[in-house]
Amino acid sequence: MNPRRLLVALGSGTTTFLLVGAAILSVIPDIPGGIIGVFGGLFAGVAAAVGVWVGLGRASAVVERVALGYAAFGYAFLGIWFLRYGHFLDGVGFQGQFVGGVVLAVAVVVVDYFMTPPQSTAG
Repeated sequence: MNPRRLLVALGSGTTTFLLVGAAILSVIPDIPGGIIGVFGGLFAGVAAAVGVWVGLGRASAVVERVALGYAAFGYAFLGIWFLRYGHFLDGVGFQGQFVGGVVLAVAVVVVDYFMTPPQSTAG
């Protein structure tokens, strides 16, 4: 088992869970939207994680880096949220959290591009 492939699959599932859950919650207000958003996001996140896990076995280096950036966004977004929740980043709002997630995801992809030669994550 390749730990990088596992982390990319789990991160992609996390990002999909966050995006789908937020999209459903923005369309359906109040408590039903929260419940449907959590379960819809969970279902979509599991499907995305499984799809990325299977797909990375045959993916090109470019597709792997796109998946890495997508996964890194979910990890960065949750990391910033946990820091906000613990009052380490009190001045950061949701927009800052989103922008921070995007910036960190791009940074991860750039560092990966320069630090590792293109290789397959099959394993």
